[in-house]
Amino acid sequence: METPSPERDLYQGLLQIGLAYYQITRNNYRGALKMLQRAHRNLDPLGKTLLGIDLDRLRQDTRRVKEELHRLGPKRTAEMDQGLFKPIPEIDQTQS
Repeated sequence: METPSPERDLYQGLLQIGLAYYQITRNNYRGALKMLQRAHRNLDPLGKTLLGIDLDRLRQDTRRVKEELHRLGPKRTAEMDQGLFKPIPEIDQTQS
């Protein structure tokens, strides 16, 4: 049996976010919502940062997408502003 590691959870969460965004572009409300929920299940227990990624910002960005998806509902998924799909946020190294 494999023991989950924080890195494994991070990678799964990132993939699930990507899949959620893809499902939105395919107008698949249910699939997108499921992937976003799974992503947060993997990412929420992790700390503020991991492997140079600003996880607080990532969670905030994806929650915005999830809220907008809920607001639009299944019949208007295609209207999602894809400008909400943000790149993976890196930690600002200049503030160290």
